Amino acid sequence: MGNRKSILLLAGIVFSLAAFFLLTHNPLSGGSSAERGVYFFYSEHCPHCQAVKPAVLELAEKRKITLCEISSMSEECKSVAEKIGLKYVPTMAIMSCEGPVVFVGSEDVMKAVEMLKQS
Repeated sequence: MGNRKSILLLAGIVFSLAAFFLLTHNPLSGGSSAERGVYFFYSEHCPHCQAVKPAVLELAEKRKITLCEISSMSEECKSVAEKIGLKYVPTMAIMSCEGPVVFVGSEDVMKAVEMLKQS
């Protein structure tokens, strides 16, 4: 039980730091990188991806999010996927001049969506 509490505490700290970063820095400002922005990697055949996709699309109505369906990715999406070491979907990557902030799994992607709604 102690291990589980430690893991939950560590996860809370990591998400708090990510939220602080997103709220105190504009991760999309500065520099001229074509890859700066928010990327959502998903598969049409992944049930977890389909579960979070409506929330991502709703957020995409308010801010630019590049949708990267893994079976037909653009060169830009492929480049970002390589930079972040994409292994699993759903994944959301926020690419900034300070480096990428990556959220993997439906639960983490939903937390990222909520943080982005507030920033």
